[in-house]
Amino acid sequence: MLSTSKCLPKWLVYFSLLAIIIHIPATGVCQNTKGLFKLISSGYIDPVSLNITDTIPIEIDKDWIVLKIKVDDKLQKFIWDTGTAYSTINSVGSSTQKAEIDHVDFTDAVGVKSALPLYNVSKLSIGNTVFHDITFMLLDTRTVAGGILSDFSGAIGLDIIDKINWNFNFDKNFVVISSNSFEIKGGKLVRYANYISYDAIGVNIDLPSGKSFRPLALIDFGLPGSSLYLSKEYLNKLQGLKAERNYGSGGVGISGIGGNQTTYTIVDSLNCSYGPSGKNINIKSKIMIGSENKRTVIGNKFFRQYNFARNSTQSSFIFYPRVSSLDSSGTLSKTYGISFNIHPDSGLYVMSMTDNPNFKNKIVRIHDLVEKIGDKEVRDFKDLFAIRDYLSKSSAQNKALRILMKNGATYTLYPLPNDVTAITGSEF
Repeated sequence: MLSTSKCLPKWLVYFSLLAIIIHIPATGVCQNTKGLFKLISSGYIDPVSLNITDTIPIEIDKDWIVLKIKVDDKLQKFIWDTGTAYSTINSVGSSTQKAEIDHVDFTDAVGVKSALPLYNVSKLSIGNTVFHDITFMLLDTRTVAGGILSDFSGAIGLDIIDKINWNFNFDKNFVVISSNSFEIKGGKLVRYANYISYDAIGVNIDLPSGKSFRPLALIDFGLPGSSLYLSKEYLNKLQGLKAERNYGSGGVGISGIGGNQTTYTIVDSLNCSYGPSGKNINIKSKIMIGSENKRTVIGNKFFRQYNFARNSTQSSFIFYPRVSSLDSSGTLSKTYGISFNIHPDSGLYVMSMTDNPNFKNKIVRIHDLVEKIGDKEVRDFKDLFAIRDYLSKSSAQNKALRILMKNGATYTLYPLPNDVTAITGSEF
């Protein structure tokens, strides 16, 4: 049993990859600001690497920024994730040992508490830049959120990201890293706030009425998608706007699926901006708000509409125009109004449903078990992303989709526009 005397007690830490479905960061439990800061700030860059400026290839996989890092003399794929304070890894080798603070009590997106061990990695390399004594949280990526992270060895969090400066070029898929800060050189400077375990930025949202409001949003590069996810306190600000309503599972964690929540997606994209007085960088964004959303969050695709440098040493972004277009997949005008997930024991099940003409006279419920989706069984899907892509492709091809339930019932769904309702401001 892990010693509670070495566990960090209560403090909020954000780990978005465990709550990928609902876009609400799960809550890690640490003891105090001092202990958390010690954990995140542990480790250092090898002095020989301090004057190196290095160019590293990156790839965009499932909307995540992915780069290769050498740990235990082996190149491994890691997600670049500002939404987690700790870096995570799925296995440890000979160069690792238990950290001084040997575990963290962690509450996943489902609300189940776990004790996850912490290990100290004596050496890791990103290109030619060498880091020493970095603390990793041990997390089996094969078991998280239905296996969506199984292709990766883990995620690098703020404990690594904040130690160096980054300059991303998404037109050519590389990042330049340097201990020296990057110059503006025709870009636009936007500062962010650093709160030890997460970063935040003010976002100005313009409403069709001419009014605007400015929430403080967590910056979470572990969150795919281009939407801005508002906390539920802002529901009244959206009164009268037309939206699609979705109801379904409110999270996926280490232990399984969470409770249900209602989510509204505003039909028309709204103009968002950030920077001084919110007037520096302008982006059209989908706005989503959920009944269980406790914090406002923006994900990496929101930022990747630009190339950008992140000067960790100055808590600032510098945004540069992109030449290539950002992938706009996932914006189909017609859908089946349903999404599915994979439970390791039960198989396929209904994860969420959107108000859609397909379900006017059909009795399908959240968590109902499914035998087949079209001609596919559970073994044909690697993870929920594979299911999402299959549904998107079928809908784009205007195909009817036959669903066979475990109870023997069958339903034929068609690609149809989702129902639209006006938000009253009292839905939650």
